[in-house]
Amino acid sequence: MPLKTYVTAADFPEGLVTNQEAIFSRPLTGIPQRPPVRKIRRPPSGVFRDWGIPEWFIVSQALLFAALFIPGVSVIRLLTKVAAFVSSLIALWLVWKRGGLETRIRLFKPAKWLKWIIGMLLVMIFHPDTNSLVSGTAHCILYISNYATAFWAIAALRYGMQYQRVFLILFLINATSALVGIGQFYRPNTFLPPSIMVLEKEKDSLGSLIPYYTLEDGTKILRPCGLSDTPGAASYSGAMAAIMGIIVMSSKLPLWQRLSGLALAIPGATVIYLTQVRTAILMIVVSLMALVFVMILQRRWSTVIQITAAGFIVILGGFAWAAKEGGNSIIDRYFTLIDGSPSQVLLNSSRARMVENSLTQQIWDYPMGGGLGRYGQVYAYFGDRSYGDGLWCENQVSAWMIDGGIVMLILGFGSVISALRNSLNIARFCPDPMVRHWAAGVFALNFSLFFTCFGQMPFLTNTGQQFWLMAGLTYAADRWTRDQIRNARRIP
Repeated sequence: MPLKTYVTAADFPEGLVTNQEAIFSRPLTGIPQRPPVRKIRRPPSGVFRDWGIPEWFIVSQALLFAALFIPGVSVIRLLTKVAAFVSSLIALWLVWKRGGLETRIRLFKPAKWLKWIIGMLLVMIFHPDTNSLVSGTAHCILYISNYATAFWAIAALRYGMQYQRVFLILFLINATSALVGIGQFYRPNTFLPPSIMVLEKEKDSLGSLIPYYTLEDGTKILRPCGLSDTPGAASYSGAMAAIMGIIVMSSKLPLWQRLSGLALAIPGATVIYLTQVRTAILMIVVSLMALVFVMILQRRWSTVIQITAAGFIVILGGFAWAAKEGGNSIIDRYFTLIDGSPSQVLLNSSRARMVENSLTQQIWDYPMGGGLGRYGQVYAYFGDRSYGDGLWCENQVSAWMIDGGIVMLILGFGSVISALRNSLNIARFCPDPMVRHWAAGVFALNFSLFFTCFGQMPFLTNTGQQFWLMAGLTYAADRWTRDQIRNARRIP
């Protein structure tokens, strides 16, 4: 019996699927079967339907900080801050529950350093100079919640475009915080949180004057907090918004999105000048230098010109805006950065002297560490005052020295450098141009956070979570891209 040939759609019997793959996959006598074409799984449509753990983690962090702007919530400030760190451990548990986490951790080179750090911290709980078992445990959990972000991030990414979306969400949250900070400068009674811990704790003391600076006309300005209750914290959000905005501007996104990135980068720089935190401006400069360096390695010469031009627009535009509002008090503060060479300005700063003290004095005072729970918010909330006064610590170098001595200092820097090297290699060699671009941005961002180790304690704050989140997602995006290429080659 001859086979009937279907020529047009009208010739098909009712109910027969007209999809070409379905026709060829039907077993027909006498005709060689064609192997079915394997379809690549696409993410479901919808604004939030295809969101994963990384997106919700970032949004939850922002909401926990924004909750402090609700009157009365300040009484549970400790719970909101603990929740911001514990959420990373919850994400780790959710990802581990899916399976396959152990295999990916073994392939992520910085994970080896992080495992050694966590092991070192667990041992340091029993250091004879640890403040107490409670504060030591809390200090250890604080560190682990930062480093745990890297572990779950490498397994939480489900498809390549999710990497780009996480970057953009993080950019929009930082830009929002910067805009809120500008609002706090213009209308503090409207945009400042109802309760600020530093002012309550140090009321009627000399320390309460630190969060303020004075304009020429005598107006007392509280350094903008952004989406937090810490004076001056808007400077970090501003630096991230400025850098990320320039990265967005130099991407392959639609033109209106690129221009929006540049437009939001300018308020990011402006709020830094309004906080008078000079190191944040240096963060932008360091990041742009790192970004240009990677673009040169990628041989994207037109992008180098775009980034350089955008950097001048953002830094100078933000300065002009802030100087117009703040007058000579803003101008004089930042002109100190060009009074001498950049190296002289940095070496003569108070932050540099603290780092020098850590490497020349503390290295002999605490060669094996000085115990956990002896400084910062852990000591403030969980420390045993009967044990003795807490230690003063303002930079990550000093923190690593106190928390584990020379060994911890080596492990801490080793983990950061390993993560930076991994992101740089992906920015250079990943087969997907989209991943290469965002990886270059992550390298530039994280390089500036590495720079802040000499003036702040990023890996004891939510800043460290951002570092390891983006480092882990960069690795995951590269792995996903290479897996897709391998799977495509296997299809006959």
